[in-house]
Amino acid sequence: MTPRPSLSIARLCFVVAVFSAILCGGRATRADDYPLISGVERFHAESAKSAEAGHVLLNELRCASCHDGLPKAAHPRSAPNLQDIGKRVRPDAIRAIIANPHVAKPGTLMPSMLDALPAAERDKAAESITHFLVGDNILVDTPPSGIVRGKRLFHQVGCVACHQPQQAGAATIKGSVPLAFVDKKYTVGSLAAFLRNPHAARPSGRMPNLNLTDAEAADIAGYLLRDIKVPANLTYKYYEGSWKNLPDFDSLEPKSAGAVTGFDLGLAARKDNFGIVFEGFLQIAKEGNYQFEIASDDGSRLLIDGKPLIINDGIHPMSRKQGRQQLSEGPHALRLEYFEGGGGEELEAKIKAPGGRKQDLAGFVTSTKVPVETDGGFKWQPELAKQGQLLFAKYNCASCHNVKRGGVLVGTPMKSIRLPSRRVAGCVAAEPPPNVPNFHLSANQRESLIAASRTPAPAASPIASTMLTFNCYACHVRNKIGGVERVRNDYFKTTIPEMGDEGRVPPPLDGVGDKLNSAWLKHVMDNGANDRPYMLTRMPKFGSEHVGAIVDAFAKADRREEVSKVTFKEPIHRVKGGGRLLVGGDGLSCMKCHYFGKYKAPGLQALDLQTMTRRLRKDWFHRYLLDPQAYRPGTRMPQAWPNGKVIMKNVLDGTAATQVEAIWTYLADGDKASIPAGMVVGKMELKPFREPVIYRNFIAGLSPRGIAIGNPEKAHYAWDATDMSLALIWHGAFIDAAKHWTGRGQGRQEPLGDNRMSLVRSIPLAKLKDTKSETWPAWPNVPEPVRFRGYKLNDTGQPTFNYTIGETSVSDFIKPVKEKPFPWLERTITVKSANNGQPDGMWYFRAAAGDVKKIKDDTYLINNAVEMTFPGSKPMIREIKGSQELLVPVTSKVVQQIRW
Repeated sequence: MTPRPSLSIARLCFVVAVFSAILCGGRATRADDYPLISGVERFHAESAKSAEAGHVLLNELRCASCHDGLPKAAHPRSAPNLQDIGKRVRPDAIRAIIANPHVAKPGTLMPSMLDALPAAERDKAAESITHFLVGDNILVDTPPSGIVRGKRLFHQVGCVACHQPQQAGAATIKGSVPLAFVDKKYTVGSLAAFLRNPHAARPSGRMPNLNLTDAEAADIAGYLLRDIKVPANLTYKYYEGSWKNLPDFDSLEPKSAGAVTGFDLGLAARKDNFGIVFEGFLQIAKEGNYQFEIASDDGSRLLIDGKPLIINDGIHPMSRKQGRQQLSEGPHALRLEYFEGGGGEELEAKIKAPGGRKQDLAGFVTSTKVPVETDGGFKWQPELAKQGQLLFAKYNCASCHNVKRGGVLVGTPMKSIRLPSRRVAGCVAAEPPPNVPNFHLSANQRESLIAASRTPAPAASPIASTMLTFNCYACHVRNKIGGVERVRNDYFKTTIPEMGDEGRVPPPLDGVGDKLNSAWLKHVMDNGANDRPYMLTRMPKFGSEHVGAIVDAFAKADRREEVSKVTFKEPIHRVKGGGRLLVGGDGLSCMKCHYFGKYKAPGLQALDLQTMTRRLRKDWFHRYLLDPQAYRPGTRMPQAWPNGKVIMKNVLDGTAATQVEAIWTYLADGDKASIPAGMVVGKMELKPFREPVIYRNFIAGLSPRGIAIGNPEKAHYAWDATDMSLALIWHGAFIDAAKHWTGRGQGRQEPLGDNRMSLVRSIPLAKLKDTKSETWPAWPNVPEPVRFRGYKLNDTGQPTFNYTIGETSVSDFIKPVKEKPFPWLERTITVKSANNGQPDGMWYFRAAAGDVKKIKDDTYLINNAVEMTFPGSKPMIREIKGSQELLVPVTSKVVQQIRW
């Protein structure tokens, strides 16, 4: 395939300027063209001789690639990946940086290898190596888009932590990683691909991954390459009308027509009810079977040489279709039709050559049958590529770059040599001799490198070296070093200005190894983090293979174990209930500032409460809650236990340690934890006042026939009319009816209160011949038909549930018993047969299943949470199929008292 020629005037001027500089003497004359490493520049630029800076330079310049006997680097740096570089970087830029890297890209860490060559020979060598590296890969120009969005993203998500702000009038910030070469180096598509995954091209992680979406990467690329001009390569006709399918556009009168770059829907004068026909010539460089893909919302159709290839017609969301076509070398007439009915308007077109990769179809289309030639376009020459491969090996490029051809590495790394003993010799000389890499070092850098080569690497914690090497200090402060520079401060933004610096500036890393657990620290290094969605600057991912040592180093340096173990006197469900009370609006009101999963806080949107125990260490959590200011001076986090004093003395045992541990235990359930009181806006809480409230709707954990009973005594339950079971019990608030009384009433409602306990789910009564081995009948496979017969209310409004099992009638009456601190339930099951009202044989009531312990004569502890007492009955515990069951013989009735 032959791409359309698109060498812009700006790029042509750049190439002329570079070669002019090369012809005029080879070495750049700028004072700031020395290798630029942000951390070194910020903290050591003025140091005449800094061994610490020298050790970073030794690593970043990859001195160990050629020299033996150097201190082992903590964070070895790999050179950029040059495999398939022709798919990422423009040939002009590759040629320029090979010929004279410090003119093409001031601040680069790449040495000049061709300085000793005469100008003409240097140009020829650079040209040949470029052909070797680029191969027959094709970069396709597309016009920049999303420039306004890209400008906002670039200055908000964290790019300006390392790079110079691009806004007009922005002050020049010393130490910024240069971007002057970007618009010469990339196309919009290749820069967007690099921004999405910079570690593919820069495997050492120095350029972090900001977890940009495809759209965000494209917008930032469009902004950085906003001055690139791409000539029109298609003609178009624009129509307006309302269609359900593609119309016969040729029979319609277009509203407008003209030339356009790419399949641009932005030329439409409206958002809905329009159509566009794009036409041009598809330039095929080599005969073969080509794959095409069209994606659109709504309908589209691709025609090649007048014949339909892909039809993606109709009203539909974004959908893709593919097709193949055998095409001969040369131009082919192309037509792409599109119409938009309503909703989103999207259109993508791709092409894939045999053995190639998928690319934008528009890049291979011209407006004329014979492409207009432009001077300076790159045309790959195999003979030059062969020469370039030999030169790549000759100039020792393989010492830094691994490039394969046919699966075999090209070139052999130089054998390690000892550093020269004389101060002014070799690479560190002010003017390096011929055939020696010229890094264009500054005087300070030369002195620092010499000092580092003669001293051991710092024995200090890897924390400082990691933060310096990866420029963590650009955002974070630790031990009063680093943090956001004053000149970059205004670019750190927040969506909640009321939070102040806590809401916009990345947190200090003092004590972070004490604060965060190691698993979470590793997760952040590997994946980045977005735990502070109100903070627009993102925590990028570096990869633990690059910075993993810092996780253990943080723990070793910071970790403290000072909090004594807390032992609860209450069962765990009551502990969680106490924690939920403290977090909620009736307690310490943590939820007024912290959001809870999908539920927003009424006030500030501080860190998600559901992620606290996943991120933090419990020991630190205890200490922080008791004195937040000691760990982050100036924080808006209030002191809930001032001077250790307990405000809510009626919660649990009334001690600060127990209450903090209860909050931790409650939050440890993560997204399974009950929502704190006061979190849900628009709640319609049903509050039983003088008599019970019966709620018949979809209840979480029950079948569609669930019935919830709310009692004024605040002991509530849910009974399931499918299997006649007492399925759920809880204390406190009853239920929120808003989900089912507003909108469409979809979904299942969770109870509002605490101490929620699920009880055994099965038919409660059955006849057993052998209680030792006969399994309990599993619903719905029961021996006799079971039918629900409704319920009746007594004088106080309490229901009695009635059902039959075969010919036997059963009634189930559950009443609350008021008692402090927790009310309980008493359940009476009465069994009557059709034969004179007496039970028909021996029935058993299965009261519980799981872990069953007898704690008194008639009282049992179920799953260490629920106590059940059976006055006048003689229950039995049986082991069956690896579990325990509590069975109670029933003659006419059984009373079950349930405390939890």
